[in-house]
Amino acid sequence: MDISEFSNAYNDAITAYATGFLGARNLFVSGDEYLYEFLGKNSSYGFDTLMLEEDRDEFYSAMNEVRELGEGAERHLIARVRNYNDHYRTLYIKLSYNHRIYENTRLVECSFNDCVKLQQKYLASSRNLNKYRKFLELSRSVYFEYTYADDILLVYKYVGTKSVTLGKISMNELKSKVERWPEERISGVDRYDLLKLIDDIQKGYDDFNGIVSMDALHIEGLAGVYQVIGGTAFHANGNMMTVGMLVPDKMQAEEAYYKTEAAKDSGTGLLNKRAITEYTMDRMKVIDNLYFAIIDVDDFKTINDTYGHMFGDDVLRTIANTFRDVLGSRGIIGRFGGDEFIVVFENVTEEVLRRIIKTANKQIKIAYIDGDKNPNITLSIGIAQYKKDAADFETIFRLADKCLYIAKEKGKNRFIIYDINKHGPLEDAEDSERTTGISPVVPNDVKHAKIADLIVDLYKRKDKALRTVLKNIRDYFDIDGIRIFKGCDFERIYSTGKYINAPKNMPELGCEKVYDRFAENDICIFTRTSVIEELSPELYAALLKSEIVASIFIIQRKGSKITAVMTFDLFNQTRKWSKYDVHMLNEIARLILCDLDAFVPEDK
Repeated sequence: MDISEFSNAYNDAITAYATGFLGARNLFVSGDEYLYEFLGKNSSYGFDTLMLEEDRDEFYSAMNEVRELGEGAERHLIARVRNYNDHYRTLYIKLSYNHRIYENTRLVECSFNDCVKLQQKYLASSRNLNKYRKFLELSRSVYFEYTYADDILLVYKYVGTKSVTLGKISMNELKSKVERWPEERISGVDRYDLLKLIDDIQKGYDDFNGIVSMDALHIEGLAGVYQVIGGTAFHANGNMMTVGMLVPDKMQAEEAYYKTEAAKDSGTGLLNKRAITEYTMDRMKVIDNLYFAIIDVDDFKTINDTYGHMFGDDVLRTIANTFRDVLGSRGIIGRFGGDEFIVVFENVTEEVLRRIIKTANKQIKIAYIDGDKNPNITLSIGIAQYKKDAADFETIFRLADKCLYIAKEKGKNRFIIYDINKHGPLEDAEDSERTTGISPVVPNDVKHAKIADLIVDLYKRKDKALRTVLKNIRDYFDIDGIRIFKGCDFERIYSTGKYINAPKNMPELGCEKVYDRFAENDICIFTRTSVIEELSPELYAALLKSEIVASIFIIQRKGSKITAVMTFDLFNQTRKWSKYDVHMLNEIARLILCDLDAFVPEDK
């Protein structure tokens, strides 16, 4: 086949492998971003109708064979296909059997690339490979990779543009040796650090770090204390590999919080609320073109109630992983709390932004089509642009939140990009169940003045001021939620914040064993709520179900009997509570708890 006519006539070839799933009438029911980039407006047509007529019979034959042969079947062909500009490009196409069925049709996985571009890309990759090898040589770091298939850890560095192996070790054998080495060879602390590193590598964590002494390994050229930075990568064939670098510890500068292990949300592996907030504020200092989005999973409570909390957790992980994969190096996603996420898109046009969201939404929608539950997972998204719409984090957050509210009001399952002409300016009165998460940068003297004003307001207006005061408390102290319980069965009489699976009653709060261990002056401070598990599995389970990972309990007693509890909760971030913050929160709580009927009347 002579393809000269279709080679370099136009500069609109696809730049990477595109992958999608063909369903009825050869329509793509889902695909990655490259597919939608290549097809553009033509993505709504059958793939066969976009081919030159003389190439279609071969395509039809290949599709039928894949579906008839079943598991493991695949066919490869060349076809000339019309792209978004209505120009024909010569594509190498791979069709593979897929077990999923969508709308009563067996799906076929279809991946393709531009034949001419493949050669150009290979030459460019070779040049880049040599360039990056030179960068690695200039670094003083040592590198490692671990392949799960053969349990081998390879340690190497670069000399010239070639890698020089320093060590090749079986991880299971190394672990066994480290456990048996005598104290003369390795100290208890160094043994613990090294075993933790081995465990992190073998478990394939997305990201991990630590400081480890390498002296005991007796590897030539690898002695002293190193900062370890690593993570998991995947080959195109789906095989997993852990890679990382060992940096001499003296080279390490103080890291930002969002680069530390504490910054990760335990449920999804994403940056937690504080981390994604600080990351965004840092990026706003150096990037002028940045889109900020708040994502909310539509009807997530119904999903949890219908299919169970474990399935709900799986949905959150699917959303996290999908956006992370589609975004690539063009941004980052973090978990803001509960069923909400923040996405930062960096240096992308609005067209690319829309394409990323479309791609992610379709992949999430199709993720559960072959299961027995088959839920309809949709997202509502509010988006604003820095610096076009706002010049600071708080404003851009509130604008995105405003757009999220509009998306919900319009029927959900959509994204709204802020436009002042359509959506109007931000009003001071606009409120939200979300906090911006910027309190770590608010000075204590500013907090003190604001808290004093709130206390005065509470004294004067009682229940009429409660909602506003507690909303401001959440903002000033970056607290995700506040609840008040009273009575012998600890009925929840007030709450603010977007809680998940929040029970109406929490009799578990009456566990005196917890208070005996942790309470001081009837204040319980939990940097991590997991410390409660041993003393009260029921209370811990109730907090875990609501995804509360850190909290402060303020207890009100009448004699020795607990009559009320006020909780200040964090959903997906841990916190080392400062003495100042604890003192101020206690003052507010005591004022409310000492006269609950005045602040929370029965009709509230």
